[in-house]
Amino acid sequence: MISKIGDIVFDTVLNQIKTWQLAGLDVPCISINVSSHQLRGDVFLSSIAARLAAIDVKSNHICLEITESVLLNDINAVQKSLKTLEEMGIGISIDDFGTGYSSLAYLKKLPLHELKIDKSFIDGIDTEPDDYAIVKAIIQMAQALGFHVVAEGVETENQLTVLKNLGCDIVQGYYFHRPLKAEGFVKLLNNI
Repeated sequence: MISKIGDIVFDTVLNQIKTWQLAGLDVPCISINVSSHQLRGDVFLSSIAARLAAIDVKSNHICLEITESVLLNDINAVQKSLKTLEEMGIGISIDDFGTGYSSLAYLKKLPLHELKIDKSFIDGIDTEPDDYAIVKAIIQMAQALGFHVVAEGVETENQLTVLKNLGCDIVQGYYFHRPLKAEGFVKLLNNI
């Protein structure tokens, strides 16, 4: 069922992006979580270009988020799939970075654009020296490799201050907003 659900989510996001564009909004890149099962499927990869064309959404408006566990599978197959996505102009993000057990070697082999630091490290960034050290190391490593860094789960001003001082590129979390419905996101975009 994951492929069917994933297809519905993918099409829903593309249709929502198009709706926002037709309303005159300057829509930022929207992330879509993709399962390892979807990523390994040739049908999913071959259908992405057709779906983008059918709905008339440019590929640079989406970023596919995958977890580190995806990379634990057949690295050659994953590399091929991600390369295909990159050639289409689609961004690729590693979600929940730092929680998996994979080798860092994939960072230099795969066409990645963004690392999202897991909330479990952000929770203690302003109180736990180990969390601070891990987040600092991830940010420095990612930026040295040319990746954007996103901190997930920012909930306090202190966390935000530490992340700013460390040079984190993007932050997200309840400190800014709870999850929004499409209408709420439109209001947010109109106020930026």
